[in-house]
Amino acid sequence: MIINRLFMLFILTILGSVTSLPLNSTCESMTPNSTCMNIYKCPLALSLIRLNRDVVKEMTCGFDGTTPKVCCPVSGTSIIFTNLTEEIATRKPSKVTTQKIEEISQESKVTTMIPEINSELLPSRKICGQVAIRDRIVGGLIAGIDEFPWLARIKYRNKFGEEYYACSASLITNQYLITAAHCLTDKIGKPISVRLGEWDEQTERDCQKHLQDFICNDKPVDKNISEIFMHDDFDVKSAKKGDIALLKLDEPIPFTEFITPVCLPSTEYVTQQDYVLDSSYWTAGWGITEFDLPSPLKRKVSLNTVSSDICHTIYSEIPEEFFETLICAGGVEGKDTCSGDSGGSLVKMVTEDYEKNWYLFGITSTGPKRCGSEGMPGIYTRITSYMDWIRKTIRR
Repeated sequence: MIINRLFMLFILTILGSVTSLPLNSTCESMTPNSTCMNIYKCPLALSLIRLNRDVVKEMTCGFDGTTPKVCCPVSGTSIIFTNLTEEIATRKPSKVTTQKIEEISQESKVTTMIPEINSELLPSRKICGQVAIRDRIVGGLIAGIDEFPWLARIKYRNKFGEEYYACSASLITNQYLITAAHCLTDKIGKPISVRLGEWDEQTERDCQKHLQDFICNDKPVDKNISEIFMHDDFDVKSAKKGDIALLKLDEPIPFTEFITPVCLPSTEYVTQQDYVLDSSYWTAGWGITEFDLPSPLKRKVSLNTVSSDICHTIYSEIPEEFFETLICAGGVEGKDTCSGDSGGSLVKMVTEDYEKNWYLFGITSTGPKRCGSEGMPGIYTRITSYMDWIRKTIRR
């Protein structure tokens, strides 16, 4: 994740005597009129974590629980750091690093321009789709407590005032989630909020055993939905094309170790990885299990790709041209997304510029009446077909 537990212990050990300032208070670190805020809300601090922790240490203005607060300069401010580390000047930078850090001389003198808030529509690879720190239960049915941290549950309210969870969604920015359009029809109920950071719906705070220790997350976070954007191509009668929608939260949500966005395929290289035969995706959710009961725990499953030609043969009622905007995967007995997983993520890890990230390539749309049926793959909305629409909608 962005800041792992080892780094947290490092920070806590070194900064135990730091005077804590209130959140959003004015402070001075590298520039006057900075603001003391959660480290996850400060783009500069996040970009410096992997480059020079001493600088981040100097920025610290206390803690919010166990999460560091930093004195974050106003966006758009230009700051010059000298004598960072030789590593910064000599190592091969990623594309993201190259865009944000300009080498001034061979003496490791670096100018960093703090990005304007919301200047980029989508989070950088330093933030999105981070690989879980602990590799646990590989191949198992139960997801790790810090796996799929972008996954959210949508809460609905029916005409009788009853509230319940049904579909899933994926966090793609600090204020937008993506889901299936069919999850937002009156048939299910009125979507009112989302829950992020959930692992076990039976407990208020979740803990998972790891070796001889327990890993516990923070309490789930509930955020109200303020706006819904459904794709114009979606037809509730067929629900096969344009089955994609965005949810806007009423306020931004801070990123944590257990709540982070998934990356979207925004580069040419990653886009080319979206529907490669003989490759596999991962998906997760709280859907119906093999016992026809909803799972209280976040579960995961690996699904292999199925060619669109084969998929069209199986689902001949779907017009052939629709398959350009769909991905087919699964079709192995007992391995599939089931009721309750609709709107969830179909993801794959991609390495670009030496960085590994999880990318969202599909949204759970539809499939056989009996999920996990042999020879009956699931159908997923293909994200790469809708990237222009996603950017345009978020830019509104």
